[in-house]
Amino acid sequence: MGIEKTRMFQMICLKILRFYQKF
Repeated sequence: MGIEKTRMFQMICLKILRFYQKF
């Protein structure tokens, strides 16, 4: 379960980074 949580966290971080890069 820990690995899945870290993977989801990484995906969210990547989405946030891409969202900020747009600006």
